[in-house]
Amino acid sequence: MKTSLLPNKNTLAVITAWLLLYYVTGEISEILTPANSNISIVWFPAGVATSAFLCMHKHQWLPLLVGFIVLNLILNGFDSQQITLSLIYAALAVLSCISIAWIVRRYAPRCDDLRLILLWLSTIIIVSFADAVLFSVCMYWLDSTSLNDIFWDGFIADITGNIFATTVIMGLINIHFKRVAPSFKIDIIWGCIVFLLLIIITILIFNDAAIQIYHSYFHQHHNTVKLSLLCIPILLAVALSMLWGNRGGSIALLILATITIYYTRNQQGPFYLHGLFRHESLWLIQGYLTVTSLLMVFLRVVARSTHRVDDTQGVYKPQHLVYQLNLDNGAIEWGTTDRSYPEADLITFSDLKQIMASIHPDDREKLARHWEKEQAHTTLPMISFCLKDMEGRWMNIEDRGSVIFSHNEPVMIVGNWFILGEIS
Repeated sequence: MKTSLLPNKNTLAVITAWLLLYYVTGEISEILTPANSNISIVWFPAGVATSAFLCMHKHQWLPLLVGFIVLNLILNGFDSQQITLSLIYAALAVLSCISIAWIVRRYAPRCDDLRLILLWLSTIIIVSFADAVLFSVCMYWLDSTSLNDIFWDGFIADITGNIFATTVIMGLINIHFKRVAPSFKIDIIWGCIVFLLLIIITILIFNDAAIQIYHSYFHQHHNTVKLSLLCIPILLAVALSMLWGNRGGSIALLILATITIYYTRNQQGPFYLHGLFRHESLWLIQGYLTVTSLLMVFLRVVARSTHRVDDTQGVYKPQHLVYQLNLDNGAIEWGTTDRSYPEADLITFSDLKQIMASIHPDDREKLARHWEKEQAHTTLPMISFCLKDMEGRWMNIEDRGSVIFSHNEPVMIVGNWFILGEIS
């Protein structure tokens, strides 16, 4: 896991931006929370704080931690008569976010996006559960508040706020928008079409215009049809994510969130069901946005890790590069490759020192041993490692089928790099 996703320059400005985003999303969450609620049932700042701790260097965590706690006190209306309860609520809210970030950064498996996402998701659930339990007990002891009411509101708010906001923010930060040239313009055009359709169709569904049009032709049960229509914005959001990458997914989620919340607050749309309390409709919205977020995250992981199809054999096959390494002077030469693929950027490395400087620190010793002059066998064993290319992307690479010519002058290694995919 990289120590930071953001540059070191203008650290104060970056921290200020995180604090400002935390405050703005907190105000939005407070507006959405019913006035009679004991705690916020919508809490997008949880995802903002988690993203900040994931992206920033650890020595920058302390000012973020203090700033988030202070803003939490301000957002929740600092009450001098309940100073202890206010501090506990603010501290637990931020400490749960820093715990999630620390666990993910500490135990994140390198070169495995799927396991990373599963670790992130399971950590959010476990930490949010512990946070909700601790605060519920504190509220019961200090304010005689029902455990059941506080627990479920806090638990759902933490999980949904973390998943949704983190997905949006990390999607905007981790933007690898480099695409294959022939399809780039086509993707932009189709993305614009899908973008407009997403806005129009989502508005029609959530202002009840779509259901009225449907009812003029058919006479089925309204709630069933309303819930069925919810699949259309999800499909469009996923399509935009696939066309425009991480940024497209974040834009789609923001559109969905804005439209769904706006119309539900105005007592319209599929989530405004008769017989439900207002906070239960908000639960449905958060669940809808959370499921959509997770779907896009997993689809992006699958799309990035799936190998390309070999047209002749009809099987999935990773792209590979052939190299020739001169161990005497460290020069490396690359075989011919299709320059239309992003993997071709790796051929810009021209010597061993340049490559080793771009290898992940945990893999440098392994690769150095792999390329030693003295080898017991002519055929080298397969190894995997992570390398950062010239565009700043981390690539998951396997070196296999490599052969060393130790009796030649100079000593040469001829091998194959199989590029298994890009790592977020």
